[in-house]
Amino acid sequence: MTVGLIGYGEIGSKVTKLLHPFGCQILVCDPYKTLDDVDSAGGVQMVSFDELLTRSDVVSLHARVTPETTGFINAQSLARMKPGAFFINTARGPMVDYSDLYEALNGGHLRGAMLETFGVEPIPAGDRLLALPNVTLTPHIAGASMRTVYNAANAAAEEVRRYLSGIPPLNAC
Repeated sequence: MTVGLIGYGEIGSKVTKLLHPFGCQILVCDPYKTLDDVDSAGGVQMVSFDELLTRSDVVSLHARVTPETTGFINAQSLARMKPGAFFINTARGPMVDYSDLYEALNGGHLRGAMLETFGVEPIPAGDRLLALPNVTLTPHIAGASMRTVYNAANAAAEEVRRYLSGIPPLNAC
């Protein structure tokens, strides 16, 4: 299968490492990042957004919410996806027009979707996506692990250490 990752930040770059053992062709689209040496040597390809959509059997969203990405997964981008493809969103809800996603799934253009985030959270009980048999929904709690808490605490402590030492922050806001 060809898996397209939209976003190659902290999460997207880790997903490439997790996919390698499965023998997937991995495509990445991120206009602000370049592939690391390991992924480049491993055959990961940096492609345009349009190429990622048209070539991928699975499109997985790992971008950040910005004015540029808000609502960018919409009827037009979903229509450019390969017929029968799967869509995964474990990133953030505001990037997806869920009404357009419903139409792409219900009309048969997309084979399925796996969603951890929604336009409104928690997802309303009457939402149409809840009735589709080709949608897997999970609560937005993937980051709620002991390892995540440990990593977040260490990152916060490192920022405090840097500030007290007069060193610029790693993650400026």
